[in-house]
Amino acid sequence: MAVTNLDYYLTSKWIDSLGIEFLNTYYYRMNAGTPSAESLCRAFENLVSAAVGEIMSEEMNAVEITAYNLVNTTDFFTLTDFNEGQRTGEAMPSFVALNFTIQRSDRSFRNSAKRYGRLPESGVNGNAVAAGLETYVQGLLTVLNGDIGWMGTVFQLMMPKRVLTPNPNPPPALHYVLSDLSQPSGVGYPTVSTQNSRKT
Repeated sequence: MAVTNLDYYLTSKWIDSLGIEFLNTYYYRMNAGTPSAESLCRAFENLVSAAVGEIMSEEMNAVEITAYNLVNTTDFFTLTDFNEGQRTGEAMPSFVALNFTIQRSDRSFRNSAKRYGRLPESGVNGNAVAAGLETYVQGLLTVLNGDIGWMGTVFQLMMPKRVLTPNPNPPPALHYVLSDLSQPSGVGYPTVSTQNSRKT
């Protein structure tokens, strides 16, 4: 389905104790209620951000959620200066992350993914999530696979499709333009990745 005023682009920013920013981007479609960037931000904060906060190390804080309507440029909203992620555990100097694959339901779309870090060292057991975090990871997976809502307005996670097109403004060039959104078939259980080598 083509992009309409029911569709939103959302960014979720976290920051660690070293001042390093971690950013995830999302697309959502409203399927009940009245289109509102504020409603999406509130729903995201209460469900997705809270679920992520159960997994992140104690050094991670959620600092900003911003949503923009993809058609109505005046409909945007930002939440700032709030904390999530108070779970205990030592964070690694680099970071370990969870990678959720978002599976397409339409083959004209590419598979997508979401990555969340830094995990506490105690939250990882080799290449898998430690037993103590499994419940929290399952909670985040459930939220990502379902709808989120606030005050009667309900939103559904979507996948973006971008098309390479000529740039109408000089200098002549090609650029990617968002052309469509599609409901994914689901979000898979995450894999664990790390930026640093583990040596024993």
